[in-house]
Amino acid sequence: MNDQVNGVLRSVLPAVLAYVAGKGWIPAGSVADISAAILAIGAAIWSVQKNTNASKIAQVAAMPEVKKIIADDHTANVVLADEPKVVTKV
Repeated sequence: MNDQVNGVLRSVLPAVLAYVAGKGWIPAGSVADISAAILAIGAAIWSVQKNTNASKIAQVAAMPEVKKIIADDHTANVVLADEPKVVTKV
């Protein structure tokens, strides 16, 4: 997970969960387990989103040393249509 997002979650979750436990909505003993579960689910979602083919191509296209990426029609014209470095197969 992105270090900034992870840091924010690690800072905010304990406070939110302590509040929720203080209200009696969850048992106080399960705060650590719930916090760990939320962080794990967040990391999994982040990983899936960041590791799609379109995301990988967009990251490579953002590199200044990359001049052109040749991709299939769908990727070049639909998924990454706003990225000028991504072109269709010739």
